[in-house]
This record gives sequence, C-alpha cells and structure tokens, in this order.
Amino acid sequence: MASKSAFQYQKKNNSSSREDASVIAEEDYGKYHHLFFVRHGERADHAKHLKIEYPVKYDPPLTPLGVQQASETGKFFVEYLKTHKFDQVVIESSPFIRTMMTASAIARELGIG
Repeated sequence: MASKSAFQYQKKNNSSSREDASVIAEEDYGKYHHLFFVRHGERADHAKHLKIEYPVKYDPPLTPLGVQQASETGKFFVEYLKTHKFDQVVIESSPFIRTMMTASAIARELGIG
C-alpha cells in the first residue's frame, strides 16, 4: 500500500525523490509498513537423495524439510505480527511452485490461507 501511495505522490507532484514519497506514504497511513522478503524452503532438486519427481524440470517443489522451514517461518511471523500489532498482511509470491508452496505454508500459519 505504501508503494502505491508513494507512486501517486510522485506522479501528482512530479517528484522523483523516494524519500519525499515515503514520507507522504507514512503520513497517509499514519504508521510504518514493514516489507519482508522470504526465500523459499529447501527445493527438491537440491535434495536429490530424496528422489522427488516433478513434471517441470525448472520448477521443483519443496521437500518435506522445505515445507517445515516455510511453516516455521510462518510461526515466526505470527509472533512478530502479534508483537507489533499489525492489522493487515499481504503475501505475494512468484509463480514457481516452490515459492507458492512457501507462501501457502506461511499463510496457513497466519490463518489466512
């Protein structure tokens, strides 16, 4: 949401300064926004000993360990969001199966999936 507000500010005021835009975005919403980048869990092609088969060569799924890692990440976010009193969460993912599996496990832990 902050990036949309920042973009609108830049467009409206012809400003190219990210600092100016971020100040406006924070004022618009009255609080700070947090952005997290999460790498996917362990992928099947990095654990060849498990012999997990997948139909698309460049798009391996998560291993069971990878699913567990994603779930643990979700549990971390549950506590983080409670501690910092967030009222809204947005999860975005690239279209690879391993990233969607990771996002799904995190969302499930957060109760939004």
